[in-house]
Amino acid sequence: MAYLHAEHIDGKVFDPENEDSIGQFKIFMQSDNISEPGHDNVTSIKNWHYVAIDEDANIQSKDLIGKDYKWVRDQIKALALAAGFNTLTPTEMGICVEHNVGTHAEQIATVGVDNLVLLGQQYNLRVMKSRQVRLSRAVSEVVNRLHPNRNEVLDDVNDELLLSTYINGREGTLQDDEEGLTDYIMGIAGTRYASDGAVPGLIHKGWLPLGFANMNDFCVMLNNVIVNGTY
Repeated sequence: MAYLHAEHIDGKVFDPENEDSIGQFKIFMQSDNISEPGHDNVTSIKNWHYVAIDEDANIQSKDLIGKDYKWVRDQIKALALAAGFNTLTPTEMGICVEHNVGTHAEQIATVGVDNLVLLGQQYNLRVMKSRQVRLSRAVSEVVNRLHPNRNEVLDDVNDELLLSTYINGREGTLQDDEEGLTDYIMGIAGTRYASDGAVPGLIHKGWLPLGFANMNDFCVMLNNVIVNGTY
């Protein structure tokens, strides 16, 4: 879990629903819950929502770099799961639905099916942008760190596998029921990418990536790019 901290100004606490707050406060994303003097812990579903959708937000990072929409959405999901959907305020429930958090039944009960269709479209557009950035980073890592072997990897990872990850969000059997890109990267047993599978996964190649001690370390990093947006 990550935290949001904001500097307080003249005793005021950051509130994204107050127009006077917008642009006045610096918002810090950080991995610990230690507030510096003159700052408040403002971690909440409402404030993570502000970070997720306001492109003009004055967001800075203490020690979390390169975090995208999917990652911020995971922070909202973590808070909602910890509290329980039914204990949230109506505003928080609405935010959760906008970010595809909660069961389908909870979402329909909150906004109705017609609104859910519209919100689902917005969510899909946001999350596809994150997937695109993650995939482009992963491809660059492979092309540059495994340069002599790049064509073999790109042959293994066919267009169907890439499109399944980008459009449908099917990352692999550890996240879903379908085989996906992370199965190939980590060579998951029981999939076609196992060490004895039809297409042995990347982790089973005997290559030495530039800047890494071994393929295992490289594949763990690459998998984190796809699943967690860590780069």
